Amino acid sequence: WADNARAGGDNEYQRFLKSSGIDWPRASDAHGMPSNGFPVRSFHLEERFHFTNWCADRAIEFLEGRERNRPFFLMVNFLHPHQPLTPPPFYYDRYMAMELPEPYVGDWARVFEKPKRGLPPECWRLCLDPPVMKQMRAAYYGSINHIDDQIARFLLPAPKYVLPANTIVVFTSDHGEMLGDHQWLRKRTPYEPSARVPLLLNFPEEMEVRQERVIDRPVELMEIMPTLLEAVGLPVPDTVDGASLMPLLRDREEGWREFIHGECAIVPTTGGGMQYLTDGRRKYIWWPGRGVEQYFNLEEDPDELVDLASDPRCAEEVAAWRDRLVAELRGRPERFTDGKKLISLET
Repeated sequence: WADNARAGGDNEYQRFLKSSGIDWPRASDAHGMPSNGFPVRSFHLEERFHFTNWCADRAIEFLEGRERNRPFFLMVNFLHPHQPLTPPPFYYDRYMAMELPEPYVGDWARVFEKPKRGLPPECWRLCLDPPVMKQMRAAYYGSINHIDDQIARFLLPAPKYVLPANTIVVFTSDHGEMLGDHQWLRKRTPYEPSARVPLLLNFPEEMEVRQERVIDRPVELMEIMPTLLEAVGLPVPDTVDGASLMPLLRDREEGWREFIHGECAIVPTTGGGMQYLTDGRRKYIWWPGRGVEQYFNLEEDPDELVDLASDPRCAEEVAAWRDRLVAELRGRPERFTDGKKLISLET
């Protein structure tokens, strides 16, 4: 899907633009905005030529042209919300006209004491002048609103719309966006704006799955494939790392994991990667490149403003989570642990 959105090669999206008379060089990114940066502008072509609209158009074409008695699996991959931050003018103007929330910045996170000008467009840490920060956040919010409206074109069931009523629908994302929170941009961090993504599921009425509720259990994207296989009565391979969510959806929570383990090999500006564990209520983070721990109480502090890693009142909790991470990393080739303690890359 990302290749379809890029202007460099020959792909379906580029051929669509050319067939519509938009055939100048690199037409889809003639807005000039970087693919992972904070500069923004509204989309430079008519809204119907936006990649988001193109994805929705192709989804509708598939649904309308499918064989009615043949099962289907349709994966619609929107590039946005993501940089380049180029929503259609309607959506950008809508959020620029609103009062938007400021980024959350914990005292532990500050690398800038005041707005910093002259940063590289695709930087990882940033603190922008308020008007520029608002532009960035307005463009991102507008991009979310834009895909919501395009999804609505085909999400509701037939006959009014084109989606069959017996369709299982999953809505999720591959990663989040820091968007200035804690003076970070982009992804790869273990903090909530980057690591926590939506996972919404809707089932046909005949499956009798209780809906319109939140299941407060730690799950990962690797659960999607086994969930869909079990839901349609197909076997789940033993080699799958994830677990089907169908037991949770049917209120059978016994045996579900207590926490999830997340990691990234390289996080720029940190001297290495990151490791974290969370059960959705607490979060333990370890930065191997610096040998630094962080610990957050997400129930009381969902915005991760207060790092409790050095709070003596939390010492036992932190030690317990540290031991859990040691167990997760034991035997790994990176030698993050000797089986008893965590070993930083500094030592």
